[in-house]
Amino acid sequence: MKRVVVNRSDLKNNVRHLISEMKEDNPDRVVIGIVKDNGYGLGIVNFTRIIHECGINDVAVATMEEVEILVKEDIGPNILMLSPTNNNTEIAYLISNGVEITVDTLYQFNLVKETAKALNKSAKIHLKIDCGFGRYGFMYDDFESVEKCFKENIFPIEIIGIYAHGITPVSEDYATLQFDRFMKLIDFIEGKGYEVPLKHVCSSSGALKYKDMRLDAVRLGSCLTGRTICDRKYLKKVGVFETEISEIRNIKKGESISYGREYTAKKDMRIGIIQVGYADGFTVDNKKNLDTFSKKFKNVLISIRDLFKDKGLHVVINGTKYPIIGRVGMYHSIIDIDKNPNINLGDIVRFDDFEPLKVNPIIRREYV
Repeated sequence: MKRVVVNRSDLKNNVRHLISEMKEDNPDRVVIGIVKDNGYGLGIVNFTRIIHECGINDVAVATMEEVEILVKEDIGPNILMLSPTNNNTEIAYLISNGVEITVDTLYQFNLVKETAKALNKSAKIHLKIDCGFGRYGFMYDDFESVEKCFKENIFPIEIIGIYAHGITPVSEDYATLQFDRFMKLIDFIEGKGYEVPLKHVCSSSGALKYKDMRLDAVRLGSCLTGRTICDRKYLKKVGVFETEISEIRNIKKGESISYGREYTAKKDMRIGIIQVGYADGFTVDNKKNLDTFSKKFKNVLISIRDLFKDKGLHVVINGTKYPIIGRVGMYHSIIDIDKNPNINLGDIVRFDDFEPLKVNPIIRREYV
């Protein structure tokens, strides 16, 4: 048995408090729920359904596979595809299903326009601006190309949003620079007499840290799960990973455990085996990456911050922490349970701080 257990009430608590904070100075501000990466590891369908029930009417995803899942489920919220596409078939699918499209080049703009014209359907688009993230978007100083899009903002094109990505809490100076670049472009377009639609630049951490950058909409993802570097006492961490003790063995002093003989028993000891390994997302590399990453970027750990707080891999059984010993296998790990003779087969093993995004998506997400 392996599962990610999601407490509905905790998720609802987070959504409602975040909506309240984001709308405190502007009740019309739109909260876009980011449900990419399988709903941040919590299961995209149920995750989307619950945040929609709590008042989030717009969601965004990063892949066509995610779009197809939500279109098929027909849960209700508007869907924004965050990744630009130059594939005619994909564009036609997005337009036909009313999915909002991210456009970041004139070539793509014209491709979307021609496809929409052939379908005789309106294409709802968000223009993406590169303000220093360096991945997708019209360059922040390419006023001419963005203006061309607004000049042609008539059927079958409908520009409903303009946004940037990468407003970061790591460097306030750079975040301010990015924001200023975005606003200069907005000022230029408005100065030409065009009405600029929904403007958004902040994702979770930016929206929580920079109140003056929230604009018309914010994009909230990781903070919905209670995982953010921006402290909010009202947030609850959503999702725990559970399995059970599948076997208990007695190991003699001097015997090695698991691959590579990296661990040798210093005494006769009792071990528990769980059927969870790196194929499930549980790996020693998590610990190594965290140690290095936290030293270099202490303030940018978002979803994996404090994954293993004492710099080792541990699990929790009946409220007590136990260490993983030996190398983690593909589907199995070994726990040192020698200090507790009362642990039995079938006892529940919990990974309270294990990041849901790292859990293999085929493992069941159970909402309770």
